[in-house]
Amino acid sequence: MNKLVKGSIASAAGIALLLGGAGTLALWNDSSSIADTTVNSGKLTLATSITDGWDTIPALIVPGDTFSYSADLVVTAAGDNLEAVLSLDEGSIAAATAGNSADEDLADELVVVVDHGTLPAGVTFDSVAGTFSVSPSVGTITIPVSVEVTLPGNVSDLVAQNGHVSFTGFGFVLQQV
Repeated sequence: MNKLVKGSIASAAGIALLLGGAGTLALWNDSSSIADTTVNSGKLTLATSITDGWDTIPALIVPGDTFSYSADLVVTAAGDNLEAVLSLDEGSIAAATAGNSADEDLADELVVVVDHGTLPAGVTFDSVAGTFSVSPSVGTITIPVSVEVTLPGNVSDLVAQNGHVSFTGFGFVLQQV
């Protein structure tokens, strides 16, 4: 290749590089905005009333004893497609000491039944599962609940004797589904 051809190629490459760095050759283009809109999020909260609490709990529970908890749970649910389930927290009633067989036996033997009073609109109760279903956009509602804890009368031998159960984390869970 002669020097003239090499120079022409080098010049063309240099011009192309300069044009590439300086921008592109103008082609027609345009843009348009869509209509303004705002998206707002809903809300799902759970609180207990100040008057919640346990009735008299036996100091030393024996087979056949029952005690209960009652409260008004205040649920705020707002959302066009919001569905939620309210249930007793499964970890609420636990052996006071993990690994202690008497504590674990007592926790296993306790029978827990969740019930309710008059339910507000938008709430249904599944007695088998012990859960409440909350329908969409119900606003702020109060759900009366009672929880009955029983050590059944048919517990025999040494099962659950001298056991300790903790209700420290006792509570309910409201979960979107």
